[in-house]
Amino acid sequence: MKKSQLWETRPLECWALAKEIRRSYDGAIADKDKVLGQGMSSFTLDWARAFEAIRIVEDNPVGAMMAAQDQPFARKARLACEVRGWGREICGYHGNCWGAQFLGHTGDGKPFPKRYFTVPFPCVCDSHIKRGQQCRDLEPIPRWTTDFTMYIGEHDEEREKALLQHRNYNMLKMLNEMEVVFGQKLDEELLFDMAKHYSAIDKARTDIVYYMSYKPTPISVKDMYSFFQLRPSPKYGPEALANFWTTLRDEVKYRAEHQIAAVGNERFRWLEAHPPSWHFLKYYRYMERYGAVCLG
Repeated sequence: MKKSQLWETRPLECWALAKEIRRSYDGAIADKDKVLGQGMSSFTLDWARAFEAIRIVEDNPVGAMMAAQDQPFARKARLACEVRGWGREICGYHGNCWGAQFLGHTGDGKPFPKRYFTVPFPCVCDSHIKRGQQCRDLEPIPRWTTDFTMYIGEHDEEREKALLQHRNYNMLKMLNEMEVVFGQKLDEELLFDMAKHYSAIDKARTDIVYYMSYKPTPISVKDMYSFFQLRPSPKYGPEALANFWTTLRDEVKYRAEHQIAAVGNERFRWLEAHPPSWHFLKYYRYMERYGAVCLG
């Protein structure tokens, strides 16, 4: 342990498996026989997997990988995006992907994968809706979206019931229309099976957030962001994904109980009240140089 360190540090043991799961998912959506769509289902429940021939690709992880692997091309892509009217205030991840679509190719020179439909997921980040607009405006493809229902004030069970009913209506309407457009039936049993396993994932993630409150924190929010986009694939289904999150929870628990830190010189901790600047996540590492760790 270095003199400047206050706590022991070590890499996460399950990091290699996480990368393998991600590579497996990327390989699954690269299948040319699949109908590739752009959008976001949620961080965990990949409903599109219940359609045999449909794969969803998201701007966030794709845009992040573009910036990490080829920063010059990512800057060129964002410039192509800007000259077409999208300002610099939009999400950098989206700017990378949209710009590559405008250029017509990826950083390695291969044609940009054609999107055959778009499902912009409603969220507190406004760009999630805008990316569906850009994708549809580039060429005429089907576009579906749902409402992000919420309210401000005291908890109201009747209002919650009404919001849930409205969201269910939106989702079922979209899924029914997709069955007609693509001529394939939604596998409801597979969807139910995924929901069952994702309940275990949510439980494990909740436990991890609890252990992040230990001193020193065993894992930072920057580390957690690395696992957000893990999705099931033909090789790693929802059960394997649930097992991974349970393994990660157990490892984080061990680190918390044995004071194995995310940052060896942790002296300060801070929280964010907004989404992070996704295209510049290295600012977390800059803060960590001074012993400041973000917990969420």
